[in-house]
Amino acid sequence: MTSNGMRELLIHDMRTPLATISGYAQLLQRRAARHNSDVHQLVNALEHIERAAVRVETLLDELAQLPEGDDEPRTEKLDLVDLVRRVSADTNTIGRPRVVVLPSVPELIGEWNARAIEHLVANLLGNALKYSLEEQGVLVTVSCDGDCAVLEVVDDGIGIPTAEQALVFERGYRASNVSARVRGTGVGLAGARYIAEKHGGTITLRSEVGAGTTVTVRLPTSRQAHVSRCAAR
Repeated sequence: MTSNGMRELLIHDMRTPLATISGYAQLLQRRAARHNSDVHQLVNALEHIERAAVRVETLLDELAQLPEGDDEPRTEKLDLVDLVRRVSADTNTIGRPRVVVLPSVPELIGEWNARAIEHLVANLLGNALKYSLEEQGVLVTVSCDGDCAVLEVVDDGIGIPTAEQALVFERGYRASNVSARVRGTGVGLAGARYIAEKHGGTITLRSEVGAGTTVTVRLPTSRQAHVSRCAAR
């Protein structure tokens, strides 16, 4: 993906925090109108709005500073379990927590680019929620397999036709059973694949129409970990 592709990805990612801001603002308006709002929940909602606004500001800064070319991502020590919990918390809404995180380890430290991995997780959660019914939840697991971190996002949504599953990672492609029903740009999964591969990892999915989708990301925990060890098994 070129710098133009990354710009498109960053613009796409802004939709998630903006949706959070809009959703919580509407929630506050409804509760204020009833005059029986719980103060703790109102404070919690305002905190979500503030974090989402900061997220948009950060994305705009990244967009403005994006260099030309296709440089390797700068990495740092990062706890994937903590990051997934934080992104999931910002995705959930008060009274309707749809994302459940079940890590098999208390922490999973790797050498990754924090912003990029946050983009990846946010995109996968956003997709899973977008293509599921409101009463359906999303399960996120984090585990370790040797030198690889394994992230899985599981939903019970509408699923992807078998013949199209290899195509949904192409930028701009949207499955035929959703393109006319749900708004989207076809950028999220393409961006997730780009980020995974730039870190020496892989991303795969298995899906069944009407039964949901499981997306699996495998990331080497260090630059020394050979990419082949993180191939799907």
